[in-house]
Amino acid sequence: MTSGTFLDHVHETEDRLAAAFQLVLLCGLRAGEICGLRWADLDLDEGELTVTQQRDRVVGPPKTKKSRRTIQLDSDTVDVLRWHRKRQAEERMRVGLGRAGDEDFVFTRPSGEPIPRHEPTFRFQQITAKIGLPKITLHQGRDSAATNMAERENPKLVSEMLGHASVRFTLDRYVHPRKEERRAAAERQSAAIPRRYRRTS
Repeated sequence: MTSGTFLDHVHETEDRLAAAFQLVLLCGLRAGEICGLRWADLDLDEGELTVTQQRDRVVGPPKTKKSRRTIQLDSDTVDVLRWHRKRQAEERMRVGLGRAGDEDFVFTRPSGEPIPRHEPTFRFQQITAKIGLPKITLHQGRDSAATNMAERENPKLVSEMLGHASVRFTLDRYVHPRKEERRAAAERQSAAIPRRYRRTS
């Protein structure tokens, strides 16, 4: 999947779940974590998001103990969330709900009611089909974020960001060295052993 193409589309069309999709594709949030996210869980001045709960049919604790975590957000995602909050406030004013409080959900319908657990997944698949991207689930979008992170970042950091139970799980599932990386590692290993004679120049 081309995450950039997908994010460009949802932002250009101002899809109401654009910010949610960005949190999945860049930060690796789960669908239940998106649905359970409250404004109290965000500190946009500090650029932090804390996963404190998830929402399926009811609100409950995160999937595992490690799933309760604080994620650092990039500046673009912070700006996207500020834009989302402004639009949500305008919608709430139109229907007479007033401004969202800290305990209100970040992602809601225009009526102010929380989005059901299946809605981000269904919308994600609708959009990928519409713009001609491979058919994948929202959870596979999280996997895509994990793979991208694992290629660039320390595995422990990736594991913490994704809320995995262990670094081993992250390594086994998402770290797949490319052929060029394996070749470079072989060359470094060879060069690390001092020798007077080598057949290659």
